[in-house]
Amino acid sequence: TEPYLVEEGHISTSKGENAKKYKTHFDRLSNRQSPFKIEPGEIITPDTEELLTSPDRRYYAGLTPDCELIVMRDEGSDKEDTIIWSSDTFLPPSHVSNSRCFFSMYGPQLVLFVGEDVDRITAVLWSSPPPPIVPDRDLRNNGVKQEYYASLD
Repeated sequence: TEPYLVEEGHISTSKGENAKKYKTHFDRLSNRQSPFKIEPGEIITPDTEELLTSPDRRYYAGLTPDCELIVMRDEGSDKEDTIIWSSDTFLPPSHVSNSRCFFSMYGPQLVLFVGEDVDRITAVLWSSPPPPIVPDRDLRNNGVKQEYYASLD
């Protein structure tokens, strides 16, 4: 089958566990925790060296210098890699010197932001569709928190 971005996963954490708590804003600008997924607070830019990669390393995703999000298939060292999906977005050359683009999670959605830096976002260039409405399963509020992540499978 063709690879796809998964945006329906979640990480459950409970009170009392030694689990990391992530915020929705960009609080971790360093290396991502895993090359196989992107979690809330993590970003990918056109300059990011470690791309979002499938576990078998046949597929990878990243941003082009003009802010297009692409998913590619690694065809091996003797062939050119194939683009299998694109956001079909770009930042006009007149804006590239003033703005940068950032790919991240915003709640349960994948979003391609544009701005001077991550603290001064000016526009959304692309976003994935919102997930369907899911009723809160924990009606007693036992401290279980669901965090979303995206992976390339």
